[in-house]
Amino acid sequence: PAASDTVLEYPVLVPDNLAAEEELNHEKDDQMSFVRKVLGIVTAQMTLTFSMAVASSKYPEFGKFMRDPMLLTLSITAGIMSMIVLFCSKHARMSVPLNYGLLFVFTWMESMIVAETTATLEVESVLTCIAAFCIVTGCLFGAAIFTKSKSKLMVGFSIGILASILIQLAFTMTMWILGRNSYIVAGWATVGVLCSGLYIVGDLMMIMDSRRIGYDDYILGALTLYVDMIRMFMYILALFAKKK
Repeated sequence: PAASDTVLEYPVLVPDNLAAEEELNHEKDDQMSFVRKVLGIVTAQMTLTFSMAVASSKYPEFGKFMRDPMLLTLSITAGIMSMIVLFCSKHARMSVPLNYGLLFVFTWMESMIVAETTATLEVESVLTCIAAFCIVTGCLFGAAIFTKSKSKLMVGFSIGILASILIQLAFTMTMWILGRNSYIVAGWATVGVLCSGLYIVGDLMMIMDSRRIGYDDYILGALTLYVDMIRMFMYILALFAKKK
């Protein structure tokens, strides 16, 4: 009887542990699948944007078409409208294929705006800017993914964002007062790159945190990340691109 009592003092917890481990593994699989899906969408978006940017710079006729004022107005209007719908309407973001259609329209319009900018730039400098962009964003992705202390990263991110915004505002005010001096523009664009980089890190942290964005809201993740990546690319163009 004493031996029997001793055995009953130790409940078997293995099934519960296995269930918890399986649930954790399932959540990790869902998270990785969500991150891959968002990054895949953004990769397709940036590929379209870069293709149109290079084509506009390389082919004069296409670049001239991209610089049409009516086309630019249409691009800005349609881009803003599609972005508002995607940001404000969860139903639109969740409805397939409506969400992909709206995201494609927004991406196409943004690509046309970028192409309008690169139409007057040398194609070699545009390619250089694309390479620089890929290197910078690759480093940012690595920092966001492999950094273990997420809380410290978020504190540094918040401080960096605030400082970058204040410095960029100072450069903007200086340009308004003194005009578009090349050194001032370079400083403004440099701070813009840093600020955009911090936004991209924040976007990646949001994408990798299931408490901030649901696994089925991949369109919101892709849209947010793409907007900040386009912002960074435009600042890099302002820094390194050369006029024809």
